[in-house]
Amino acid sequence: MTFAEKLRMLRKKKGYTQQELADLTITSLDTIKRYESGKSKGLRLEVAYEIARVLNVSLDSLLPPYGTDVEQELQRAEAAISRIREMVTSKN
Repeated sequence: MTFAEKLRMLRKKKGYTQQELADLTITSLDTIKRYESGKSKGLRLEVAYEIARVLNVSLDSLLPPYGTDVEQELQRAEAAISRIREMVTSKN
C-alpha cells in the first residue's frame, strides 16, 4: 500500500475531511490533496510527523516500507515503455 493510499484510508477511518486534516496539521489543503493523489514528489518530515500525530498512528505505519515507492515507479515506467513499444510496432 502506498503512502497516498494509507493516508487516505487512515484519514477516512478517523472521520476527517481533507480540509480538517490540513487544519489540524501544519500544512495546506492542496498539500493533503497532492499527498493523497500521489502527485507529490516529496514529503517533508515535519508534515509526515504531524499527520501521524493527528491520525494517532506511528510514523512507521504511515510510511510504506523503504523502497516501495521506487519499485512502483519502476513498474509504472516499464509498463509505459511496453505500451510505447506496442504502439511503435503496430505502426510498422
